[in-house]
Amino acid sequence: MPRRNKKKQRKDERRKAMQRVRQEKGWQPPPDVEFVDDELTRDLLTFIPEMGGDQPPGLAAAETLTDAVLESYDLLDEPEFAMIYFHPTRTVGIYAELEDERGVTEEMLNSLSEEEEDDLFFDLMEEIARRSLTEELQKEILDAMQAVWMRVRMQGDQEQAGRLAGMMMLLGSEAGEELWAGSGIVQAILRRSLDAGFELLDIMEEAGALRMDVGALVQTGRDEELQKKFLAVLAKYPGLGDLVSEDEAVTWDRGVQALMDGELYLGIFTDEELEAGGDLLSPPVFGNSEAEASQARANIQKMQQYVAGWLTPEHRDEVRGELLTMLEDEELAGEWHPFLMALLSDLDDEDPDTAVAFLTAAFIGELTDLAEDQLDQPGMARG
Repeated sequence: MPRRNKKKQRKDERRKAMQRVRQEKGWQPPPDVEFVDDELTRDLLTFIPEMGGDQPPGLAAAETLTDAVLESYDLLDEPEFAMIYFHPTRTVGIYAELEDERGVTEEMLNSLSEEEEDDLFFDLMEEIARRSLTEELQKEILDAMQAVWMRVRMQGDQEQAGRLAGMMMLLGSEAGEELWAGSGIVQAILRRSLDAGFELLDIMEEAGALRMDVGALVQTGRDEELQKKFLAVLAKYPGLGDLVSEDEAVTWDRGVQALMDGELYLGIFTDEELEAGGDLLSPPVFGNSEAEASQARANIQKMQQYVAGWLTPEHRDEVRGELLTMLEDEELAGEWHPFLMALLSDLDDEDPDTAVAFLTAAFIGELTDLAEDQLDQPGMARG
């Protein structure tokens, strides 16, 4: 990790670069309309009094604002920032891509001086932030700043309130766009996210599941020791569990839709089983949207009941074998590897409804595929 004096040097370099830009282009603060309200404006003026005069603020004011943004690492300790992360494993992936792009190897690092290695690290971190920052994450950070600002004002901490007002003003303006990636709070969030990402990847590697996403890992549950380690990482990084839940939901929704659309074909049911289940369904109702929706729901329930009855211990073993076969073949599993891992876990869940949910989606997709095949056969007329 870089030393404190190295951080100061980098800040000084950034400050000088900002001064050159200001001198070349001139600097004007954003119009008052960009302030959240009069209270924010007043706090800002206590932080930089010269901004309230008739004359445009000079480089000193710009430097004060820039310093506030660059030196904002400490905001990570505020509870309002506890739940904010870059996506940990994706961020680690970007880190690895950058190292590959720039030819960073152990031999190359050994050839660098300590100062050169620190410079490389800082450059990598800023580039990762530039590639990873989204408008949504920027808004999340600004919202957290505003929440801290409101709290410290109520606590009477005028100095901190003024500092936060200045940061919000600069980062929320066009003039502050170039500062986002190198800002202290963004870098602090990024480093925490990378630490969490590397710990998660260690667990995935131990589980032999590097191609699994975080959302699928939480469902595996086959190795109690690994699960304990995984849950310990979640406990160590408050807020990380929310990302896991989001991953899990996205993985599930995409996979279930792919099963129903036939994009992901498991081949679980025989033609005879599909036809038997299809015979239970009521014909669609046309011309009345409410009746159509009601009929569709009724048919879904009938399929779920059929699949629940079909799911005997023997069929469960057959499905497990099918999933394992696909997982063992990288080409077969493809992008659906995380979802298939989740299905394998769901299949072994004690609650039978867990497996019925995805098996019903597979039944819909396979039944649709069978019907299309039959219509394509010679002598079969399309309705």
